[in-house]
Amino acid sequence: MSALLENGTPDTLLSVYQGASITWQPADIYTNVPPVAKYRTAFDTRLHNQRKLSTMSSIQTPPGVQVRGKGHTSQAAQSILTPEALEFLARLHRTFNKTRLTLLAARQELQKDLDSGKAKLGFYKETEAIRTAPSWRCAPAAPGLEDRRVEITGPTDRKMVINALNSGAKTFMADFEDSNAPTWSNMVNGQLNLYDAVR
Repeated sequence: MSALLENGTPDTLLSVYQGASITWQPADIYTNVPPVAKYRTAFDTRLHNQRKLSTMSSIQTPPGVQVRGKGHTSQAAQSILTPEALEFLARLHRTFNKTRLTLLAARQELQKDLDSGKAKLGFYKETEAIRTAPSWRCAPAAPGLEDRRVEITGPTDRKMVINALNSGAKTFMADFEDSNAPTWSNMVNGQLNLYDAVR
């Protein structure tokens, strides 16, 4: 989330997204078609109707927050960057940005020490009791994650989400990092695609 915040300018979001989208048409109206057709029909309906829309007025922002850049008034951006979502991001940034910057600086110093041989990777001594305690256990896997024998991973573009949901894999790991170029368009539309898919 901090990647959305302009470095050095607190509470400012940078937007370079271009395009528009529309409100999702519920896929459950297609209950009598096969899964592949179901997802494609719903997504294609959105894509077709997208051409009918013009951009909307500026996004409503909480005090001290700006969303800037060409395309930030698109409905896709407005669907994801709601006032509540922006307020949440602003609170995260205001609460943790100082700590985040301190940790990043410490990470750079550690990397210098590792490169020079002054430091070695390892575990903190103060957490050894937790690591060695036989009573310490993490929470069990959620029901949807118990069987991950077949898992598909990929970016969150529309086509990939459709293919992943229809692949028959037990798990789809939507990847906003390594397999996804971090452009504004990819981030906003990826969030919108997942929002649509799970609803």
